[in-house]
Amino acid sequence: ATLIDSAMVAYEIFVKPIAQDEKSRYYDDTTELAHLFEIPETFVPESLTDFYDYMERMLSGDAIVAGPAARSLAQEILHPRPLVLKMAGPLFALITAGLLPERLREGYGLNWDARKEKRFRRLVKTIRVSLPFVPRPLRIVPNARSAEKSLLACKLRPS
Repeated sequence: ATLIDSAMVAYEIFVKPIAQDEKSRYYDDTTELAHLFEIPETFVPESLTDFYDYMERMLSGDAIVAGPAARSLAQEILHPRPLVLKMAGPLFALITAGLLPERLREGYGLNWDARKEKRFRRLVKTIRVSLPFVPRPLRIVPNARSAEKSLLACKLRPS
């Protein structure tokens, strides 16, 4: 569920707003994936509205917490060891903290103030303006490009 929510939130923040019908289609597609991964139907909200209700309950209750294991993993993500990633660490930390709901940000011990919010908003604006000029192979992860090619090949194959 968090992956579905995060994907929609990140797309809307960094790329463009998503129309409600597109969100519904995207959610319907993810429910198909859930079935392929044999996730029990009782765990999959029926509609996008039900999904939003579910996310609200999870985020406002005590079901999602930043426990010791999650905080440890977050430190590995926010402070990576390889030098190349370490150099981008502060940027990753800003994006990660900016995308989290306030309650989770606090749970992970991520400090957030008006200055960081302003930096995050500037970064979002910069990414939105720059993204159309980034070559497609750099914007789309290799696995997604591969899946896209396979899908196109299936569509072009005579039946």
